[in-house]
Amino acid sequence: MEHNLGPWRVRKGDLHLTIENQDGAPIAIPHSGPYVSAPGNARLIAAAPDLLAALEGLIYLESHIGGPARAYVHHARAAIAKARDQ
Repeated sequence: MEHNLGPWRVRKGDLHLTIENQDGAPIAIPHSGPYVSAPGNARLIAAAPDLLAALEGLIYLESHIGGPARAYVHHARAAIAKARDQ
C-alpha cells in the first residue's frame, strides 16, 4: 500500500488539528483523550514520511559501508515493514 508523499504538516484549526500532505489535503485528524495527546500524535504522524526516508537511508548505508549502523538495521527494517504494511 502506498502512502501520501511527504512532507506532511500539522495544521491547527478552530476545532481540531489536521495532518495535511504537501498539497494541503487532509490525511488524518488525531484526537485527544485522557491518555492521548493530539498535538504529540500529530507531530509524530506528520514526521512519518521523514522517519521512513531516514530508515531507508540507514539500511542503504549499512548495505554499502556496514559498521555501527548494523545494530539498528533490524529495528529499521521492522519499522519500514510496518509503515509499508508488509
